[in-house]
Amino acid sequence: MPCLNCISDDVKLNKVLQLFVCNKCGLIQVSRIFEHRDTKPVNREMMDLTLLCSEFNIDELDEVKKLLRTSYVYLLKSHYPMAPISVAVLFLYQRMNKKHANIQKYSKFLGVKTITAKRILARLEEHFNVDTIYTLEEAKEMCEKHNFDCYDLIEKAAEVITLDKHTLAACIYAGTDLSLRKVADFFVMSIETVSRLSKKILEELN
Repeated sequence: MPCLNCISDDVKLNKVLQLFVCNKCGLIQVSRIFEHRDTKPVNREMMDLTLLCSEFNIDELDEVKKLLRTSYVYLLKSHYPMAPISVAVLFLYQRMNKKHANIQKYSKFLGVKTITAKRILARLEEHFNVDTIYTLEEAKEMCEKHNFDCYDLIEKAAEVITLDKHTLAACIYAGTDLSLRKVADFFVMSIETVSRLSKKILEELN
């Protein structure tokens, strides 16, 4: 990305600021502006993560920061900017605490590419060995929370197949009137995967 001031291509990431700085004219390349409506002072430590948690009403900021610090050390040699790391870490934290999160909304809010956040997330999931298996209780809670009227189908599927997010996505598509796109976006996967797995599950249950 060329400098917003002098159009020079000599722009490098400043690790301290976690922003790109032009080596020719010194301009800090600020591409995002946020309006903070809260009366509380903004915590400037890990600004991207702080703003992200504030926007999506995440109260456990200190706990998410702990995970971010650990993740940053692990990813240090990868030279990823802090914004997509913050997106991946918040999504990971929510998943580790059995809460549904939307990585696309997080990415859109911070103006980062979802594909970059997903790439970071894949590395972090492998590093932290995150359990992506759902219990029937968790599946039932998800159905009740999001009005997915297909828990009976999920129960039947659980007898023959492991309940991970792919299984749940397939069951929700097969058991509700939601579109492929809506289900795929909800679980952050391709529509082809949801379609293929829903057919497989229906075959297993017949």
